[in-house]
Amino acid sequence: MPITKRYIPLVLIGLLSACINVPEIEPSPPDSGTQPDAGTPEDTVLPSITRSTPASGSTNVALNTGLEFEFSEPMDIDTVQVSSSPPIPLEALTWSLGNTRLVIQPASSLAHNAPYTLTVVGKDVAGNELTGNRTISFTTTGPAPDTTPPMALGFAPSNSATGVDRMGAITILFSEPMDQPSVQSAFAITSPIGFNSGAFIWNDAGTEMTFRPNRSFDHGVDINWQVSVVAKDASGNALQTAIAGTFRTLRLNTITIDFDRETSGSLSAPGYHGIHFYNLECVGDASGNKTNRLFVGFKLDALPEDTKNIIYANLKWWVSGQAGDPFNKFGQLLLEQVNIGDKRDFNSIEGDDPDPEAAQDFHAIPLSPAIIAPSNIDSSHGGFDVTNLVQNDWMDRATRNRRTQFRLRFEKESDDNNASDWVCSDAERHPKLAELKITYEYP
Repeated sequence: MPITKRYIPLVLIGLLSACINVPEIEPSPPDSGTQPDAGTPEDTVLPSITRSTPASGSTNVALNTGLEFEFSEPMDIDTVQVSSSPPIPLEALTWSLGNTRLVIQPASSLAHNAPYTLTVVGKDVAGNELTGNRTISFTTTGPAPDTTPPMALGFAPSNSATGVDRMGAITILFSEPMDQPSVQSAFAITSPIGFNSGAFIWNDAGTEMTFRPNRSFDHGVDINWQVSVVAKDASGNALQTAIAGTFRTLRLNTITIDFDRETSGSLSAPGYHGIHFYNLECVGDASGNKTNRLFVGFKLDALPEDTKNIIYANLKWWVSGQAGDPFNKFGQLLLEQVNIGDKRDFNSIEGDDPDPEAAQDFHAIPLSPAIIAPSNIDSSHGGFDVTNLVQNDWMDRATRNRRTQFRLRFEKESDDNNASDWVCSDAERHPKLAELKITYEYP
């Protein structure tokens, strides 16, 4: 090929290159080894409770039930709090399933037939507040509600009772446990007035109430009391009708009993001589160095068989005078309670062989400690308080044949000087040797 033909294409290429505008090429940035960040979407979804146990609105829930909550997403467990009304003591919160499930166990059993409301607050891990229904309500199981009104099964003293102790308490037995403040406010002694201050005592079951007044009722009065319909049982059911009762306290009476001639009079030792009627009766040392002891007995037939208590008994010994100086010579004059049976045994004639039964009476063992007579005793002496002794004889009246008996003697009974040192009662000056005044309570 000719040289001129080979250069023509090169010329054309050079001319075309001169007419094309070629853009500048930017240099590439250094390779960092990563792809450009597209960005993480922000969590703005509010969490909610998707399920609870018990479910809200449940009834007859077991008393030992556990509490469970499931959430729509993981929760920030440090922000979750559960409160209850009424308050329930709760054990520690237990989380599972990636902090979407919460289980709580009550620390003690729930109450019977009780409504409970639980409220949950908290946030998810992104800080979003819990939304939706955060309150769960339920009611526990238990016995059917008590709608039966209470009533009195009995009370004491019984209605129209007589001879009730003046400090007697009033006791009422109810058919079921009672609301104690309401019963106490409903109770009243309606007559006589002025006896509503006192103490209320309940049994452990709350079914029996006792009222003890803080002062004694009078003798022989009618006591009327009631419990109004203000009284309620422990479930709030009121009495349908008032409870009322009445009783009468013990009555009081005083009698005077003359000495019993069969068991009264003096005995002298060592011959145990006496007489069978009241004439001149002495205690001390008589002429001839005879020791005299004086017996005074009383029959208790005048007391009613239903006598409840002997309140006071006073023995009056009618003293006519004294001879010599018995108190300085023989010491204290003692009144002793004895039991010599239905008659005083004695020798009717001095010098006879001593009667063993008379000797037994003379030396009868005292039944109780002696009462000491004053050294200036005379008929103005107020008498001996023998309340406890007569009470004992009355309580043992079956074996004592309804009698009470006493003996008077000096500590030392003779000085062997053939002189008289004694205290005597003379029938000419005092027709009565002695009398016994008894105040007693009876129905």
